[in-house]
Amino acid sequence: MTARMKKTELAEHHKRIGLFHPPVYDHKAPIELPIPPVLRSEERALLANWRKYLEFEESNPLGIEEKSMLAARIMAVYRKGVIKMRFYPEIWYLAYLWAQSMGKGDDAHTFLKNGLDANSTSFLLNFAYSELHEQSILNLQATANADPKKIEEKKAEGHEIYKKFVANLKIELDRLEELHIAEGGNPVSQQSGQTQNQGPMVPAQNVIELEDDITQKENEFYGIVDPAAAEAKERELERERENERREAILVAKRVELGQVNIAWMRYAKRVGQSAGLRNVFKEIRADKWVCWQVFESAALLEHQISPTADVAAKIFELGLRFFSSDVDYVVRYLNFLINKCDEANARALFERIVVSMEAEKARPIWQRWLSYQMSIADLPTLQKLDKRIADTYPKDRAMKLFAQRYLYLGIEVVAPPSGIDAIASHDLQTPLKIPSVVAPPHPTPVQAPLTSQQPPNVSNGSHVYPSYNPPPTIAPSNPAFANARPPPAARMASPLQPPKRPLPEPDALSSQKRARRSPPPPAPPQRRQQPPPPSRRWGSPQRDDRRRGRSPDRNMSPPALAWFISQLPNPRAYDGPVFNIDEFLKIISNVAVPPPSVPHDRIRSRSPPPPARNTRGPPDYGPYQGPGPRPRRY
Repeated sequence: MTARMKKTELAEHHKRIGLFHPPVYDHKAPIELPIPPVLRSEERALLANWRKYLEFEESNPLGIEEKSMLAARIMAVYRKGVIKMRFYPEIWYLAYLWAQSMGKGDDAHTFLKNGLDANSTSFLLNFAYSELHEQSILNLQATANADPKKIEEKKAEGHEIYKKFVANLKIELDRLEELHIAEGGNPVSQQSGQTQNQGPMVPAQNVIELEDDITQKENEFYGIVDPAAAEAKERELERERENERREAILVAKRVELGQVNIAWMRYAKRVGQSAGLRNVFKEIRADKWVCWQVFESAALLEHQISPTADVAAKIFELGLRFFSSDVDYVVRYLNFLINKCDEANARALFERIVVSMEAEKARPIWQRWLSYQMSIADLPTLQKLDKRIADTYPKDRAMKLFAQRYLYLGIEVVAPPSGIDAIASHDLQTPLKIPSVVAPPHPTPVQAPLTSQQPPNVSNGSHVYPSYNPPPTIAPSNPAFANARPPPAARMASPLQPPKRPLPEPDALSSQKRARRSPPPPAPPQRRQQPPPPSRRWGSPQRDDRRRGRSPDRNMSPPALAWFISQLPNPRAYDGPVFNIDEFLKIISNVAVPPPSVPHDRIRSRSPPPPARNTRGPPDYGPYQGPGPRPRRY
């Protein structure tokens, strides 16, 4: 009976993943071989359907009581999954997790090994396989009479896993860089320190190119449009955009390779201590695809092994030869020296970098040094530093420079600034961000500035903030708050519906049975200003039914208005004067404007009164005089 009930649901899952096809007579079934995905929407939907189907099978929908039979069924399902979805690492990893949870170590190892053969550049499978291999080393060390030679061989096999993974990633990076250079892009790999410091080579312009530029400028001046030149310019812009896109992809993949190198160094530190870490780092730093994150990670690992030695600082200095123009790396190095309380080297690093770097690019370094000086320096030193910063950035306002001195936890290069700036929130009329448990996952598009007229009715901890009214359509980020109801004291009766009478006590029920039923209390009168509800057409649903299906999170603004609001800049970017709108409108409405003066010659003379008209006399209410002649009444 259970299998019959679940037949429809199981057939629906099979239909979504295309596991079984209806038989077609007189035709051979097509052979469907798996192909590598390109992350289309159909492929993502297929992967999601496979995850749902695997969860459905693991939940034992058929109610199989025998564990061995259930395990065999789920194993068969996972084997079908890894065959149909061969190039999806997530399916292989789910099969590995299930086999490991069932105590099937050999099957788990087989799933990972076969998954790596199909997906050699998968971070998920390589990291999982490395951890499984390291766990086998620990199990071997825990056994009695373990052979040290065999343990060293196991450790060398772990290094080979990372070497193979790094080699596969570098092959892909080299191929992409060759394509990028062939299309006219600049190389991204780190060839040598001298090549990077020299900067890009600028080829000498030809005489013909100079004449073409002069002709183009003359055409632009006189308004002459050359279709061929415009098309060539458009192609050049398109090529530059494509080069920027490929360069961004190369930089991202270079950082991903750095993540693998960092994991390799951590593994070497766990199994080989300091000697193993240094050997691996020596091999990694000679690679042309090394990134600054590798130098930082190696320096911090050395600092954890020997905090008193200067090996970490030497590694940072070695990385500075290649990444002296990278602001992120310089700020990280400066943070390391500051946290180490090495003020002399930190000052030397600061003075050396800000001189050789552009002022606008070096702004985070100035801010970090200013924040550090606020903690250790005296007031005259801070004033000298303020004057130096003002000379470096003459366009910045003095109030902004002064507020930066009191900023806390807002110096971060990789992540957006999220520090504490009380001057901006209280004195510069900047909207205040209050953290909340049920805060919306997306930022509010438009926020009105907080004014001093609002009462401080919202408290956060021990500090009272100005009032903040979140939109009524905010959905709780935590699912536990979705079905939560307010306490009874917070639920109040609606003004259009009378509150229910409280239930009588149990002992008073007998006395109220014979009592006469009292009429219900009258409904409260509606306000006169409230208009009557609009009438609805015949056959249309009621007003409540029409509003019931409407989502509270639905945006009711027109698409054109929503697009216009999305194109507006962030209100925080405005640094000009801010007015109180309520007071401004109040002043305009209460201002006394004198009427305009009219010249004397343009004043019209008053018209003469109209002549008197013959009006009807008063009515005659005297006695009846008969049909004879009567005196004239008019």
